[in-house]
Amino acid sequence: MLTNYFFDALNISDNDDLLAFSKKTNIPVSKLKMYNDERIFPFEHDLKVILKELNITELELKLRLGIFDTSTIKDIIKNSSVISKLLEPNNSKNFKEKTSAKPIYITKLGKLYQDDCLSIIQNIPENSVDLIFADPPFNLNKVYESNINDKLTKEEYLQWTEKWVIGCINILKEGGSLFIWNLSIWNTYISSILNKYLNFRHWISVDVKYQLPIPNKLYPSHYSLLYYFKRKKT
Repeated sequence: MLTNYFFDALNISDNDDLLAFSKKTNIPVSKLKMYNDERIFPFEHDLKVILKELNITELELKLRLGIFDTSTIKDIIKNSSVISKLLEPNNSKNFKEKTSAKPIYITKLGKLYQDDCLSIIQNIPENSVDLIFADPPFNLNKVYESNINDKLTKEEYLQWTEKWVIGCINILKEGGSLFIWNLSIWNTYISSILNKYLNFRHWISVDVKYQLPIPNKLYPSHYSLLYYFKRKKT
């Protein structure tokens, strides 16, 4: 199965569909996969033939892909009441009961938990944490003791990332700080989420030189540390 918003928008569910769509539009399979894997909106001639093949407008394709420019967002805001009623049944299905998390170590200074981050986050009261430092897996296909899958598709990794980032935002106290350590490519997406909810403080670049020069990489290589905070009420 081929799963992603782009392929879903094009009604492509398997390799046979992909080959057929490529033949009809004369867009190479490799290019269609690039649009899909990199979450990039099709451009120029490709966009025109895709819209013609699907018999939809550019706006509908953007809505299918979750891409919104300012004018589209304004229209959504104007029709927010109608849209919310349409989406409410779907949102209610996503509700999950909280599970009980038990600490593995307790001292006078606090409690230490070892569990899936989403499970821990849902057990922490909202607006109760002063400081969060997140160092998630970078999706580099590393082997971890927990046996987590560190080789997700870009879409899967970003969907998982959005869940725990929103969770951190919810439990962060007013005046609290959030730090997220990750590769720059992932933090560009994370920053776009945080900018909607928190105040930006700094993007800290940390120089990391292991074995350079690295083929097809610019010098110097670095990781990034995002620093955001939840401003107190005035």
